[in-house]
Amino acid sequence: MSLISPTSVAFFNSAVGADHSNLQNVKVKKETKLILGGTQEGKIGPTQYEKMLHTFNKISEKAEKGVFFNPNRLTHYLYGGTCSAMTLAFAKDFINSSIKNINERIITVMKDYTKSGEAFRAEQIALNTIEESSLTTAEDFKRAKIQSIANYYDLEFDYASEDLNFESIKNDPNHFKEVMDDLPEGVYILRILRPSNNFKKEQWGHTTFYLKDSVEGDYFYDPNYGLTEIATGETSDFFIKHLSLLNDVWYISNPRFYKLKI
Repeated sequence: MSLISPTSVAFFNSAVGADHSNLQNVKVKKETKLILGGTQEGKIGPTQYEKMLHTFNKISEKAEKGVFFNPNRLTHYLYGGTCSAMTLAFAKDFINSSIKNINERIITVMKDYTKSGEAFRAEQIALNTIEESSLTTAEDFKRAKIQSIANYYDLEFDYASEDLNFESIKNDPNHFKEVMDDLPEGVYILRILRPSNNFKKEQWGHTTFYLKDSVEGDYFYDPNYGLTEIATGETSDFFIKHLSLLNDVWYISNPRFYKLKI
C-alpha cells in the first residue's frame, strides 16, 4: 500500500528503529521543550472543491471493511478543526524526508505545519464524511477508521496499542508507563476520542503525531501547539499531562496509539 520511496526508507531505517545496541550514541534530553510552536489558525473557512472531491474519491475507493465515506456529508465550508489532515500529512512528509538527522528532519518538516489553511480544509472535509458501514463489519472499527483515513496519504499501520481511558490512566499511571514502554520504536499516530453511539462511534476526536526513538529521543507534534522534544525518561509523564489538557479543553478521553509501517 505504501508509496514511500526505497531511498527514503533506507534513510529512515538508518535512524529510527535501527539497531540501538550501542548505547554510547544515546542522546540524553534533559528537559521537555517546545521546539517550534504551531496552531490550527486557518482551519475555518471555504474549501477547494476540486481537491475536496479528489480526496473524497480516493478515500472512498480505499475504505477498509466496515467503513463508509458518505458523499451526503460533503460541504463547502469547514467549521471544525483540521488535525487529522495536518497530522497525517506531517507523518508522510517526515517518513519520506531524505534528511538523515532526526532532529533536523523533524524541524524542517514542522516548518510547513505551523498553521492550517485551505488545502487542509479541503482534505479534512472529505475525511469527516467517514462513518460505520451498514453493509460490512470491521473487527476493530477504531483501527479501520484511522486506516481508511491514512490510506489517502499512502500510510499503513502495523500495530495498535490497547484502548486507553484517561480516568484509568490517572488512576493507574504505572500501567500507562508500561504501555508506553512496551510500544515498539517508530512513528505513531495518536488518536484521542470522545466516544459516542452515533454513525461513526465518536462525538469528535483529535489526531497527533508521536516519534519514539531510544537513541534520538522522543518527539510529539500536536497541530494545536506545535512540535515538542520530550526529555529522556519523561515520556509517560508528558503524555499524562498533555492528555489531561486535551480532556479538560475538548473532553476527549480515549487515546490509542497506531504505529506506522515503514
